[in-house]
Parts: sequence; C-alpha cells; structure tokens
Amino acid sequence: THPRQGGSLSLKISGIKDLAGNPLENTLSYRILGWTDGPSLSRGRRDFQIATLQNGDTLVIGGLGVISGSAAALLFVERWNHVTGSFQADNNLTIARRFANLSKTTDDRILLSGGFTTNLTGSITNSTNIYNPTTGTWGNGPTLSSARIGHGSCLIATNRILITGGRTTNTGSAVATSEIVTLNGSGGGTIQSITSMSTSRMNHQCLALPDGRFWIVGGS
Repeated sequence: THPRQGGSLSLKISGIKDLAGNPLENTLSYRILGWTDGPSLSRGRRDFQIATLQNGDTLVIGGLGVISGSAAALLFVERWNHVTGSFQADNNLTIARRFANLSKTTDDRILLSGGFTTNLTGSITNSTNIYNPTTGTWGNGPTLSSARIGHGSCLIATNRILITGGRTTNTGSAVATSEIVTLNGSGGGTIQSITSMSTSRMNHQCLALPDGRFWIVGGS
C-alpha cells in the first residue's frame, strides 16, 4: 500500500540458531498506521468548533469562511454522519460566530459562547447559543456579563459550565472575571457572576481534578 496510507508489514526470521543449536524461526507482523483522505466539508472554513455527540456523529460549527466572495463569520453547521462517513448540512446557529468557546454536557447539550460575529476584529460578542439534542436545533442562551474572546470553559456539573477569563476587546488585556452558566431542560439557561480568578488570563485551559476541584492552566 501507499506509505502515507499505512498497511501491514511481516518480517520472517530464519537461519538463526540459539546457543543450544536450535533453529529460531518466527514471523513478526506489524500494523503501520497511516492517513487516508476523509470526506470534504461542503464549505471551507477555519476558526470553527467541533463537538462529538453520544451517537458518534460530529458537528462542525461556525468559523470563518467565504460568502459571496468575501470573508465572513459563518452560522452554518455541518454534521459528519458516523454511519455513512459523509458530511451533511445541519441546523444553523442563530448568530454567525468564529473563535467561539464550546462546552458540551454529558447529555449532548452544547454551550457556544462569545467569539467574533463577523470577519472584523471589533465584533466580539457576549451572546451564547445552546444546542438542544432533542430537537437538533440551536437557541439563544443567556448573555455573558461582557463580550469575550479567548476565554476558557469547563463542565463543572451535569448542567453547569464555568466561564473564565479571556479578553473583552481584540486589543485589550486579559481579564479575571468568571461566571457560571446553568442550562435548563427547555433549551435555555441562566448566568451568575462569581468571584474572579486571582490572575487575569486568556487562551488558557480548564482541567477537572479527581477531587472535584478545577485547575485553570496556562494562557497569557
């Protein structure tokens, strides 16, 4: 097979004897990992988010693409069907966004927060979208306390998501403010500001620790 696509390799050992004079013959088989071309999205994009659902499907969400010859933030969502191995159009966001932050609950609800709403750097938003896995549609979620880009998020309970840091303007400094979004069963949610972090940061990560605490790591 083509080296890039991987394959298998078999090595046969013969003509060798051990210290007692017994012949050693064996065949070693190896699996070589490689790459194959996957299915194409219907629309080229970057700066998007992805979420894999419990049924094995994957959503490709928003991002920056080209509309009518011009760069634009996208509200289009595509679903990769794990059975057919192909992409298909899915229900759109209510607002175009790129560089948004994504968190997913264990029951496939998705919170998409902040980001840019156009190709311009001054379009940072404080809006959120919530994905309802029952209907497969996106709705408007609660409004963040401020517009955010480069913020972090992590699931801290079945329906609660911690939002931390980021920055509120494209050229501004990182912030330390934090809030918790609580999703409800009807596709909406509420938001509550909490104590700020001790250090302002953006482009960081949130890690869940085994003892129930959450570790905010790195960033700038």
